[in-house]
Amino acid sequence: MKAIRYLKPGAALALAEMPDPAPGPGEVVLRIARCGICGSDLEMTSGKGAGIAPGCTLGHEFAGEVVALGAGVHDLQIGRRVTAMPFDGCGTCDRCTAGRPNHCREFRVHGCGGRGGGYAEYSLASARHCIELPDSLGFEDGALIEPLSVALHGARMAGALAGKRVLVLGAGPIGLAATW
Repeated sequence: MKAIRYLKPGAALALAEMPDPAPGPGEVVLRIARCGICGSDLEMTSGKGAGIAPGCTLGHEFAGEVVALGAGVHDLQIGRRVTAMPFDGCGTCDRCTAGRPNHCREFRVHGCGGRGGGYAEYSLASARHCIELPDSLGFEDGALIEPLSVALHGARMAGALAGKRVLVLGAGPIGLAATW
């Protein structure tokens, strides 16, 4: 498969040929249909922010079609259109079983040294972190679910804001969604 790889801070990303991924237990392979370019990706590769390991395939805002199932995957089927949470936890610790895999001690982010991300033809995802897209949503919508959910989470944390003044810094997808 073809993938866009990060080589080193400040360098252009590079097109590379890589082996197609094979799903392990509890995993699926997605044929990536759409992937967002997040400001975090730009910052991580610039050399000015938190660094990532050379050789990573970036892209944590993606949607695609399930094309292969790993052992034990029963809730998804080949051909389903999904988006996936951009991270993984172990799936068995107290944090994961409480629905907080983003607090798992084995937390890994797609495209940042954990799993390869969506800047590729195919990507692996944990089946338990895939969300099927309804027919009313396209792949473009599916790739926006992660940044929109960040804005929603921030709004929920802020509490009741009706009638209050609020400052939103940044007019990217998350900032714009936070103003809606």
